[in-house]
Amino acid sequence: MRTADDSTENTDADGGFLERNEHWALLPPDTSKSLHNERKGKPVLIFFMPWIAEEDMPVTMISTCNNLTSHPPDWPGIKLGFVEKPSPGFVIHITKGWEPANSAQERALFQKIIWEIQRIERS
Repeated sequence: MRTADDSTENTDADGGFLERNEHWALLPPDTSKSLHNERKGKPVLIFFMPWIAEEDMPVTMISTCNNLTSHPPDWPGIKLGFVEKPSPGFVIHITKGWEPANSAQERALFQKIIWEIQRIERS
């Protein structure tokens, strides 16, 4: 059940999203391509978190996202990148073994990224 304080939701009608809110969605990794990438000799899963809002991403949000990737959080096994084109969003490289293993961990990852975006916006 969604409350006024809950900015994320996940339903079967979400089109394959792991998590989403009114602006962002966390997509599952494409494992057929992801595991062919390596970082420090370990397989990497690549998740994408696109901007899904009806409106184009504001210039201030683009700046916020670029600032976040310039000063990323220190999360073991996770590297954030931001792309503006063809569609704005985060590319999330997660070393195998650090990836979310269930819906609660997917939600936690999504919420942590949203929290970091909001932290940069406020600073």
